[in-house]
Amino acid sequence: MASTWQFERLSELVATLEALLGSRLGVTEASRKISAVRFDLKQDNNPLFYPFVGIDSETDQFPLGPVRDLWAIEALERYDQERILAERHYTPFAMQSATALLSWAQSAEF
Repeated sequence: MASTWQFERLSELVATLEALLGSRLGVTEASRKISAVRFDLKQDNNPLFYPFVGIDSETDQFPLGPVRDLWAIEALERYDQERILAERHYTPFAMQSATALLSWAQSAEF
């Protein structure tokens, strides 16, 4: 039986996947969130999460969130351009993977 905490994490996963699929969240940020939540759900060996683990690993150099305040503008501009190119590359695969993972998440039983 899953804990309330796990159900909250599952709800966060569903919200992240829906935001990604609805283009309200970028591939890099979504992949970071999805990759992190797999441990909370005890799904670190679930292959449906692997695409996001890979994308997270390949894009971990890009600053997102509050850490951006600590970066120089010139560096942010350069990394943002690189991130945009990476996200264009990974988006089709991420969307396909998000659809499969969302289907699992909506029917998951713990």
